[in-house]
Amino acid sequence: MSYNTEYTLTWKLAPGAKPLLRHNCEHAPQPPADFCSVCGKLVGKPDINNLVKDFISRAKDLVEFHGIDSDGSPSDRCSWYEHDKDMVRLSLAFPELLFTLGGQGEESTDLWKKYFVAGRLQIAKAVIRFEEFDPKKLGLVKEQ
Repeated sequence: MSYNTEYTLTWKLAPGAKPLLRHNCEHAPQPPADFCSVCGKLVGKPDINNLVKDFISRAKDLVEFHGIDSDGSPSDRCSWYEHDKDMVRLSLAFPELLFTLGGQGEESTDLWKKYFVAGRLQIAKAVIRFEEFDPKKLGLVKEQ
């Protein structure tokens, strides 16, 4: 039996980063054509969201990114033990973006976020805090 986690993924331009000039596909541009001669995609300023979604969709065919859909929403709870390696690969493909991978494990306190930019990682675990007892906040329990 494995430990299952629900994953979510978001992305946006990293602080201080400028969008990189990209093509709408991974093929070499063929100027002055309007469409790629290999895959037929439009040549010009790409939609970065579609490029990331395409990357994730292609990777899902290789069994990577199996815990999320191409738009970053959770597809199902699963064991994705290689998520750090897969996310580093994604962040290197789009170094100008900040990727935030969130996880919610089987235990209620297993909440975390991992931030990826240009192949680097920051881990942030949830901190659950209860306020201290304050007698001034005591009240009567209402009967039902």
